[in-house]
Amino acid sequence: MTEMILAILRETSAAGMEPKDIASVVRERWWPDVDGVRVSTAAWQLWKRGELEKDEGSSLYRLPQEKEPSDKMPGEASEGSLFQPNAQGREAEPGGGT
Repeated sequence: MTEMILAILRETSAAGMEPKDIASVVRERWWPDVDGVRVSTAAWQLWKRGELEKDEGSSLYRLPQEKEPSDKMPGEASEGSLFQPNAQGREAEPGGGT
């Protein structure tokens, strides 16, 4: 059920869909007698797990918006990074020794 919901939302507008509309598409494509409550419950569970978004007081479910790209340039270390480009006392010597 969750894969059906996600597939339908991938094909729709960013505005989202109500569970009853998602259920209609599920009925048309895959499962003619699916219970609307089952679709609504599955959408709610996806939302609670963070796989879907919905606005407060709205019943429109949608896929999460993509995250904004980082302001950092590729290869630029971020805070908490494993890279420590300014580490002191362990500079490489000629021949690869430290």
